[in-house]
Amino acid sequence: PADVLAKFKRNAAQMKKYVDFNFPPQEGSGFAHLIPHASAELQELIMRLLAYNPDDRLSARQALKHHYFREIRDAEKAQA
Repeated sequence: PADVLAKFKRNAAQMKKYVDFNFPPQEGSGFAHLIPHASAELQELIMRLLAYNPDDRLSARQALKHHYFREIRDAEKAQA
């Protein structure tokens, strides 16, 4: 999205030696077809972890609170 690219370009002076932001927009093809064995819940978690916009991307802490890991959290609480 243009707003995300603009945000990155504002910081480009510091990052210029690492990244060139002058690339054309391109539609993604999605990734669900690459992991058809993964549940919809897991695919949603992965998509949120891989979000291009850092403001939309989950942190590790947020990811661990995702409902995909609910059973593991419940099992740990039961053991405590």
